[in-house]
Amino acid sequence: MAENFRLLLLEHLQCENRTCSDEDLQTVINIFEKYTKEYPKQLYDLEDAYKHISIGFYCTFIRENRHETEPIPLFKILEIDSNIGWVDQEHLENTIFYYKATKIIKDEKVNYVKVYICCNGLFRIGRNGASSDLIVCQPLLPVLISRM
Repeated sequence: MAENFRLLLLEHLQCENRTCSDEDLQTVINIFEKYTKEYPKQLYDLEDAYKHISIGFYCTFIRENRHETEPIPLFKILEIDSNIGWVDQEHLENTIFYYKATKIIKDEKVNYVKVYICCNGLFRIGRNGASSDLIVCQPLLPVLISRM
């Protein structure tokens, strides 16, 4: 099964005209083996509300693990993706926040909040701008937040 996943990774690299060391490729395979239920049968790219697409092994890792994604293996994959030239820092931050938001607030008291649309078209999350509420201007984020 690992060999099929290796071939899938190599094919993805070739399609994107990228290269990766054998050591880094084996690290990615080992991380997926340890932290996912099974090897993915396809690799994913992530697209935001503005049709901005991110490519990288981290996209599949986050999608497979969702809010249960462990930080240390994610950071290792991000390091490898960065060496390949795939990581867009701004899009990465939005993606991680989207997938990890439920993990961050998992054990916290959670409040439902109203969603306001800012003049720039982004969503503003908060309760009438009260100082004790988290205010975030990001597109398409979950509307559950933790009390600060």
